[in-house]
Amino acid sequence: NIELYIIQPDGSSLTRLTENGVSDSNASWSPDGRYVVYQSRRDGNSADIYIMNGDGSHSVNLINDPADSPLDDFRPRWSPNGDHIALYTDRFYDPVQDCALHRLAVMSISEGMDSFRPQSTRPGNQETFGWGADGQTIYYTSFCQGREQYEGEFYTWNITTDKVQRFTEDGLIKAAPVWSHNGRYLAYQAAVEGQFDLFIYDSETGETVNLTNHPSQDAQPSWSPDDSQIVFVTDRDGNNEIYIINRDGSELRNISNHPGRDYEPTWSPVP
Repeated sequence: NIELYIIQPDGSSLTRLTENGVSDSNASWSPDGRYVVYQSRRDGNSADIYIMNGDGSHSVNLINDPADSPLDDFRPRWSPNGDHIALYTDRFYDPVQDCALHRLAVMSISEGMDSFRPQSTRPGNQETFGWGADGQTIYYTSFCQGREQYEGEFYTWNITTDKVQRFTEDGLIKAAPVWSHNGRYLAYQAAVEGQFDLFIYDSETGETVNLTNHPSQDAQPSWSPDDSQIVFVTDRDGNNEIYIINRDGSELRNISNHPGRDYEPTWSPVP
C-alpha cells in the first residue's frame, strides 16, 4: 500500500499525508506550493485524479468516474503556470492506431472535465513526461508513435497547437524529463550499460553531462526551487532511497534512509 509523505531536504520532519487502504501515488505540487495533485483508487476500481491541500487535508476527486469504471487516469503533473494538469488516461484508446492503452492528455484546472482532451496528432505509447518552463509544452518519452516503433526518444507536444515534434535522436532510452524552473536545464534519466543514470542537458551551451554515473538505477529527478539541486530515487543502497545531489554532481546525500521503498520524489516549489 503506497502512501504519500513529505520530508525536509535535510531528512527531518517526515510527515504522512495520506492513509488509506488503497495506494496514493504520483504526487505533483501546484506552482504556489499550496496543493498536491495525485492519483488514487480510493473511490472504486479505477484510478482517478485528486487534489488535496499541502498538509494532506480536504482531498477532492477531479474525475469522479463511476466506482466500477474500467478507465484509469494517472501520473498527473501540474503545469508551471498553474493553469493545467497533464496526465495519462485510458479513455481515448484507439486499438487501430495505439500500441498502448493510455494517451497523454491535459485538463484545465478551472474548467475541469469539460476541457479534458488528449494529444491527437501522434497517438502511441507515451511514457513519462514533464512540462516545459513555458507552461505550453510537454516533453515526453515515446517508445512508439501509432504503429511505428522508436527507441525511447523525447518528443514535445504543444498543448495549444497540438503540434508534436521530435526533440532527441541519440539512440539512448530516456525517461522522466524535467526542466529547471529557469528553463535552462533539462534533467532526465537515460539507460547506460543496463542501468539508468541521471543526465543534465544545458540548453544554452548544448552540453549534456552524466550527473550520477553509477552502477545503480538512478531515476525520477525533480528540481529544487532555486534549480541548484536535484532530488531523485536510487537503489544504490540495496533498496529504493531518496537522494539529493547538487547540479554540479557534488554533495550526494541520502535523505530517506529507511528499509522501506521510497520513490517518486517531487520538490515543493516553496523553499
